[in-house]
Amino acid sequence: MPLYIGDYLADTSRLTTEQHGAYLLILMDYWRNGPPLDDDEELATIAKLSVSQWRKHAPKIRALFTPVDGRLVQKRAEQERERAGLISNKRREAGKQGAAKRWGKEGGKPDDKEMANAMANGIANGMADPSSQPWQNDRPSQSQSHNTIPTSSGVGTSHGVGPVDNPAPPPLSADAVGELLVQLEAEKGRALRLSSRAHEALLRIADRCIGVPALLRAHALACARRDADRDTSPVNPGFLEMFLDEAMAEQKGDTPPATDWDATAEGVQAKAEELGVQRDSDEHAIWFRLRVIAASGDQRLMEREVSKAERMNPAEFERVYRLMYGVAPGQVVA
Repeated sequence: MPLYIGDYLADTSRLTTEQHGAYLLILMDYWRNGPPLDDDEELATIAKLSVSQWRKHAPKIRALFTPVDGRLVQKRAEQERERAGLISNKRREAGKQGAAKRWGKEGGKPDDKEMANAMANGIANGMADPSSQPWQNDRPSQSQSHNTIPTSSGVGTSHGVGPVDNPAPPPLSADAVGELLVQLEAEKGRALRLSSRAHEALLRIADRCIGVPALLRAHALACARRDADRDTSPVNPGFLEMFLDEAMAEQKGDTPPATDWDATAEGVQAKAEELGVQRDSDEHAIWFRLRVIAASGDQRLMEREVSKAERMNPAEFERVYRLMYGVAPGQVVA
């Protein structure tokens, strides 16, 4: 069961210690069995409280749910339960075989990206084996399963399965994307911390059904942009998201878009000099670049940057929108 600590604490700041315990027990039961009955005795049993104790705390805890047809429903829990069940057992088993064929080295030339392949293999196996995922069902854990064999990379374990029709690995989950991104950044000497906002971006990335090759390519493009901007901060999920379209287009063999002048620091500086835009002494390279785009009046580039910001978070979207058009989102541009 996923637990986004920042979101949880924001929603439960007025609960007592006992109410936290009761609420978490109900959420855990919800995760395994679905929405609980809106019944005091049922809820008291789940929360491990007497009925009188439960009724004392019930108003605050019930306020975190929506009563629907005699049950207590929570929208976020429903979304996460649905998301966790999107990958069927058949796709998990196919993913194991696909990962071994695609990322293994048996019968092929050694890959020059040893670390990337090892991480990809471990993540693909994590996708394939539900016992290694944070969103776990009631299957036996790896420690309970005896029929395991080492993978070709030596990372993790895999259950033996028969032949499958589709050797392609399944798309990465949000957790797998986050794990790989943290490891890639660690290889570059940068520590990436995944906030609740980052988890929202990871969920959006997972919704794109992205695979390991496209993720690695998007990360390379994001690192190139950081280098061009002389920005030493880590590539977070929101920033990585900006480069998914190009990475996925390359994976499909589509023609990559033509390089724009804003793709390099030199191009931005040249355009700034052409337009007479001066960079402030303490201005970050990213915002200088956005100011130059706004000054250029190029609607395609302006709309592209607004679209990228919208995928990151509302605050970023409003800030970039104001910079590009001079008004808040929803207001009419004069």
